[in-house]
Amino acid sequence: MANDLSSNPLRIDTACTVVAQGDPPIHVIFMQWGGDDSAAGGALTAGDNLVMTINGVRVQHDTVIALSENVSWQVSQPFCMTSFAVTTIDGGTLYIWKEQS
Repeated sequence: MANDLSSNPLRIDTACTVVAQGDPPIHVIFMQWGGDDSAAGGALTAGDNLVMTINGVRVQHDTVIALSENVSWQVSQPFCMTSFAVTTIDGGTLYIWKEQS
């Protein structure tokens, strides 16, 4: 699969810039990094990393155990994303649900 930055949810499975400084912000409702056999890096496995910069803050999550629920990381608190880039995603897919305009 390839990144899909036009749907809702956004689907990211390779490094990319989603929101550059100066772009219109995205109002995020929910984010989740989970397994996806069709992702560029394949399904999530122990040792996979997700590294991203959200609003200028570097965030890193490492999958350290085998997943029983196939979800490694999620954020359920809505927030405004003024800049966002994924620099590393070893496996799985990052889903971003956004507020409808």
